[in-house]
Amino acid sequence: QRGQFVAVGYSTATPNGYLGKINLVGCHGGSPGLYVQPAMLNEALGDGSLDLSTLSQVPGTSSSTSASKSFDKQISQNVSCAGAASVTLSGSVSGDVKPSFQASVSLFKLKSAKFQLTGSATAKLEVTANATADCNLKVPFAPVRFATFAGTVGPFPVVIVLQATLSIDGTISASAEADASIDATASIKGGVSYDSSSGFAPILGAGGSITADPAPTITGSAQASVQITPALQALLYGVAGPELSLSTGLDVNTNTAANPWWTITAPLEIDASLSA
Repeated sequence: QRGQFVAVGYSTATPNGYLGKINLVGCHGGSPGLYVQPAMLNEALGDGSLDLSTLSQVPGTSSSTSASKSFDKQISQNVSCAGAASVTLSGSVSGDVKPSFQASVSLFKLKSAKFQLTGSATAKLEVTANATADCNLKVPFAPVRFATFAGTVGPFPVVIVLQATLSIDGTISASAEADASIDATASIKGGVSYDSSSGFAPILGAGGSITADPAPTITGSAQASVQITPALQALLYGVAGPELSLSTGLDVNTNTAANPWWTITAPLEIDASLSA
């Protein structure tokens, strides 16, 4: 009936599961139809708690059956620029993380929640600019699902998807040819927590190292600023949840007439947020 909830668990047809609130019940040609809109778990649950460790991993949705989940994304992208110039991006992003996710609901309100990842991540990026290049880079990549968990909270089936996304953006200008690369590694302990009395707070902690090509290949002058950002998300029913992102950038400035004639900086940032 209108105002009630419908919940669907994991299947090959519904890999994200579904939780919706019925806003209309119709009948067309003798066939009933339910018109629903996505709902939040606390709307339907009333009281209860959710803990990722109590859910079961869906077989075949991860390359790892251990508590740690691995992902690996290869990068190979040609970017067209003004004129006949081009830029080639190559590299990889990989990680090995152990997730934890808990939430508590009381009187139909979210009382507390905590999402945390511990592990390591590695990003490698190489940028090659050919001819006279003037490029604005914004390269989207399709999200990569690397683990799915399913179970129940009270009477409702729940599905949590761990997903990795990747974005690259920046600008490159070169008067000749330029080639530079970086490797960045970081140990991660981070996430986001929520308490109904104090609100949201980040959980951040990281250590890492960055190495740049000690002698970038430059035959003229070039300026490049490229940022690569892998983000890890825990999505409840595939639509909302906490996110932890690791950003590393490559800033190259070269001028063969200057001293020093090249500089490379590679900032490393970790950020936690909530995708709602």
